Amino acid sequence: MSADIQDNQRLSDDEVIAQIPTFLLAGHDTSSVALGWALHALSHHLEIQEKLRQEFLSIHTDTPTMDELNGLAYLDSVLKEAMRLY
Repeated sequence: MSADIQDNQRLSDDEVIAQIPTFLLAGHDTSSVALGWALHALSHHLEIQEKLRQEFLSIHTDTPTMDELNGLAYLDSVLKEAMRLY
């Protein structure tokens, strides 16, 4: 914990634990909304959808590694653009 916060201003362990569902749901909601808007945008831009599909097919395994997933540059661009727009 930060040393500059007084003890009476710190959250107790029980209070921190009580906030965990909030953090999980808040993160889940924003991710699902962003993905929904990205899919909406892709449904209106079939050429981008096809280019993204080809990038996915360039991974020749059903169980890609994190390095392979992180290397999907076009996917990264599509998601960033969807978040910028929506």
